[in-house]
Amino acid sequence: MDRLYAPWRSSYIKKDKSSDDQCPFCEAAASNDDAKHHVLERDGSLLVLLNRFPYNSGHLLIVPTAHVSDLELVARTVRAGMMEATAKWCAIVKKTFKCHGFNIGFNVGEVSGGSIPGHLHLHVVPRWQGDTNFLVTIGETKLISSDLNEIYQQLLAAAAEK
Repeated sequence: MDRLYAPWRSSYIKKDKSSDDQCPFCEAAASNDDAKHHVLERDGSLLVLLNRFPYNSGHLLIVPTAHVSDLELVARTVRAGMMEATAKWCAIVKKTFKCHGFNIGFNVGEVSGGSIPGHLHLHVVPRWQGDTNFLVTIGETKLISSDLNEIYQQLLAAAAEK
């Protein structure tokens, strides 16, 4: 599927992804620059951040800070924390962007379509009635016209109000 105007993807496409030491989730976890990595929340065992390559505006990732590839390798308390974070951030996104629903799920392993199979992450994708239209179904093109930095600031502000 083609994408219209997605300049933020070029750095990802050009990046050498052959080494685990370049895991973007581990980089975000180790960094003190939450704005650079669009980290909305961190609690030591997990991160909530915007997906740099979103399927829809407001696409979040819930990520354990431990570099693990499979759900059974994540501590039970962290798995529970991921679900709590998902519920919390779905409410924030829904209130902020007035979405009608969500697709929530994991892509475990490269064969599942996971672009970062070495580090488990949960996708939270906001959906709106009619967000799949002729451009997607006939033109095989997805238009995402929202700026990640603007979305980041809106969600931080909404989270602060809670």
